[in-house]
Amino acid sequence: MKNSTFIFVGRLVDGTGSPVQKDVLVQVENGLIVSLKRVGNEDPRRFDLVNLSHTTLLPPLVDTHANLFMSGNNRQHQLKAPFEVINKVVRWHLCQHLAHGVLAVRDGGDHPPIPSETKKNPSIA
Repeated sequence: MKNSTFIFVGRLVDGTGSPVQKDVLVQVENGLIVSLKRVGNEDPRRFDLVNLSHTTLLPPLVDTHANLFMSGNNRQHQLKAPFEVINKVVRWHLCQHLAHGVLAVRDGGDHPPIPSETKKNPSIA
């Protein structure tokens, strides 16, 4: 069963290097974008849609160097932190990344347990 949602965006950056597209109707079915259509002279209000005409839609972003736990201060405290504390901070930072359009993060040199524990239990992230 198809569950379609239409979203009207004011500007679309598609990530290909093409110019910004204006007034685009995005069709989403079952959580996936299935079509992008310039509205042109059509009245987008004829569709049952989410009106985001004031926004710019971007492809997901990638943060190629983040520190999900360690910071520039409190280093000694952070090096001694138990995994439960580290996990809580990492989860919060990952949620913040996702909330701001960052879909992928490369941790660039954090506390050693983060990558190994996450590999063992991906559900923690």
